[in-house]
Amino acid sequence: MIGLISQATWTAIRRRLSQSLDEYAGRFLDLIMLHLEWSYDDKYKVRVRRLKPEEFAKHHPIDRLAGEIEAIENIEGRRIPVHHIELNWNKIVDAKDDQFVIELTLCLVHEILEIYQKKSGKRVIHLPEDNDRPSKIERVLWVRCLTKILGLPANIVDQYGWSSGSKSSQ
Repeated sequence: MIGLISQATWTAIRRRLSQSLDEYAGRFLDLIMLHLEWSYDDKYKVRVRRLKPEEFAKHHPIDRLAGEIEAIENIEGRRIPVHHIELNWNKIVDAKDDQFVIELTLCLVHEILEIYQKKSGKRVIHLPEDNDRPSKIERVLWVRCLTKILGLPANIVDQYGWSSGSKSSQ
């Protein structure tokens, strides 16, 4: 358990995230766009995909928790560009509730910032000075998502112990 948050609270947040992952990804995207004053081109769609390791490994290194790719899909008879946030689901769900919530939310923020970087040309992640840790802006946005969307305290990020596997697509 991280901080003073009960196990029941972590379990409830994990359940909500798991059941409504696309909804939460959309809420994270909205909050990040507002903060960055970024207008995401709505001809694109953002989708979250929970992949088994063999599917995930087709596009990303298997040791990663998440990655992002672009694709064209047929949606309602039209060819639509889609940004897929792909999650190495077995690796993510194989964690305690608190670790699951912390790492999944960081993955979502990180991959949304990957999309932002591709669309705006502005680099805000994978900065050399960050040494595989979240960048300053990534951390600020992650904390905002945790507090404003999930209702967790801001200091939860400071209490999280970074492990070698605690990276998304970095």
